[in-house]
Amino acid sequence: RTSTMAPSGAFYMTSIADRPHLVNPRAGMLVDTEDAERDDGQRPNRQVRAIGEAEAFRDSGGLWTSRITEKYVRGPGAAASIASRAADQRVVVRLRPARVVAVASV
Repeated sequence: RTSTMAPSGAFYMTSIADRPHLVNPRAGMLVDTEDAERDDGQRPNRQVRAIGEAEAFRDSGGLWTSRITEKYVRGPGAAASIASRAADQRVVVRLRPARVVAVASV
């Protein structure tokens, strides 16, 4: 899956059209970053969780998939990866969060 946050206050993700997780209109996502292990053995992390109603619509021409994949995929194989993903029958999932929670460990 790929995702991005749009100015409208929603997260946009794409998924292959026939996946079972697309049946439920409620959705959640988690963005997690983890630091390198410290001398004390801990790996501090930060998370943002978004939960809310989701709606799915067809990704006509793979436009959303291309746009999102271009944002995250880099390197020599990026163009082929973007073309391959955009060629799949995909849907766009728009998640408008009802709740956003940020959590950080020390």
